[in-house]
Amino acid sequence: MIQRIQSVYLVMAIVALCFFLTMPIAYFQKANESFALFHYGLIKIQSSGNIIVYYNLATTILTFLIELLLLYTLLIFKNRLKQIKLCNIINFLILVVIASNIWQFIRTKSGFDDYSIKWVFFIPVIALVLVWLAQRNIKKDEELVRSADRLR
Repeated sequence: MIQRIQSVYLVMAIVALCFFLTMPIAYFQKANESFALFHYGLIKIQSSGNIIVYYNLATTILTFLIELLLLYTLLIFKNRLKQIKLCNIINFLILVVIASNIWQFIRTKSGFDDYSIKWVFFIPVIALVLVWLAQRNIKKDEELVRSADRLR
């Protein structure tokens, strides 16, 4: 059923990744120029308008894929074994997003004088924990159903 605790964890992971898609990961300073690092690339902040310095659409596409997989996992609540497999795949993809963010941040920070990491940088880690908690509860449900089947 959708009101199970693992469904709450999956919804929280979806919401967390939506925040990740909309907010900057870090800010950088170089002389009198300000830059913001988003999941999709680096943006130069100006009063007349923002200028995109470079794109990284791979992380964006991967995050959208994770969101779709999370939604699909949430909706196939009757097939717990498939949910467990999808949670493993989602956790791997989230690890790839985390590695991509770290790589993008390290690559970007070398050219700037000052930087500040925002809390959004750690949202994929929170999503990883939430998906892991959901997977753990799905396994508990499956074990409960199997033990009830043995009693019949």
